[in-house]
Amino acid sequence: MAELKKDDRLMILLEGNIGAGKTTVGKALASSEAFDFIEEPTAAWREGFAANMLELFYSDTKRWAFTFQICAFITRAKTWKEVLAYTDHSRVVLERSVFCDRYIFAENCYRTGLMTAPEYQVYCGLWEFLVANYCVEPDLVLYLRTPAQVCMERIKVRDRVEESGIPLDYLLQLESLHDEWLIDNPRALLLDGEQRWSVEEIHERVEETLVSR
Repeated sequence: MAELKKDDRLMILLEGNIGAGKTTVGKALASSEAFDFIEEPTAAWREGFAANMLELFYSDTKRWAFTFQICAFITRAKTWKEVLAYTDHSRVVLERSVFCDRYIFAENCYRTGLMTAPEYQVYCGLWEFLVANYCVEPDLVLYLRTPAQVCMERIKVRDRVEESGIPLDYLLQLESLHDEWLIDNPRALLLDGEQRWSVEEIHERVEETLVSR
C-alpha cells in the first residue's frame, strides 16, 4: 500500500457485526473529550441514490449484491484529508471502513455465490486501486465482538425496516469473517460486545495498545 502522508491525528476504526453495538459505543466516545466519531453513511445508502440501496439489497440480495457493495465502497472511500475535514479532533473513530467492505461484506457475497467471479474481480480491482492511491491504513481497529445471536436480538429490538429479513445464518457468516480478519490482526483491539464499556475503560485500553507498539 502506498504510504500517504498524514498529520499526528489517529484514525481508529470501529468494526463489528450488524447489531454489535458500534453506534452506541461510538456515540458514547463522542460524548467525551477523548474521541470524535464519524457514523457509517447509512443515510446516503437510503437517500443518496435513485432508490433506497439498503432496501434493494435486503429485498433481492443476489440481484443487488454487486451494486450495493460498489455503493457502500464509494461512500466510504474517504482519503485521510477528507475524513479529517469533518473534525479537528486528535482521535477520530470511524464506524466501519473500506476495509470491512472488502474483507467482510464483499468477501461474503463472493463466498456465498451472491457475487459472481467476474463481479468480484471488478470489485477487488477497483478496491485495490483506490485504497492503494487514496486511503491509508488505520492506526487501530476496535473490534466490538458480539455473538451473532445477541446481534439478532438487538436487530429485532431496534426494528429497522430494511433489516427485518436478516437471517441468523447471515450474521454467523459475518461473524466468522470478522474473526478471520481481526482476531489475530496486530492492529486490532478486541472488545467484548456483551460488556458495557465506559469511555474511560475504552480510552485506557486504546492508550495501552498504542503505547505497547
